[in-house]
Amino acid sequence: MWHWDIRPGNLFAQDARITGIIDWQDVWIGPYFLQARRPQLVNHHGEMILRLPDEYETMEDPNEKAKVADQVERSILLYCYNLETKGQHEDLDALLDLSQVIQAKHTVTFASDLSDGEVTPLWGCLEKLTRYIFCVC
Repeated sequence: MWHWDIRPGNLFAQDARITGIIDWQDVWIGPYFLQARRPQLVNHHGEMILRLPDEYETMEDPNEKAKVADQVERSILLYCYNLETKGQHEDLDALLDLSQVIQAKHTVTFASDLSDGEVTPLWGCLEKLTRYIFCVC
């Protein structure tokens, strides 16, 4: 079983202990490799940047500056999470960054979220998985 939306807004805590978890509609049961993903709190798919660039203070565009600051913050969170959890689940660590596993997880996510009728993302994932399967076999 996997709860895909673990984030501060879905956790209740008292005396530094988690006392409850809400938002169970995103819970999923399935093969381990399709469930594997980092908590949303530390989920970051961009380039890892662990410090602000030298030109950060002179950046004029406030939106670009905010984007860079957000990227650094997300990178640091992911770095700390990986550092803290490294070795606890070695099989999970190996799965999280494999491109074909990431593609399979995206396919499952898109397939379960077709409520608005948009199938283009799902179609793209299925096409990439098909290419991968035929290239490997």
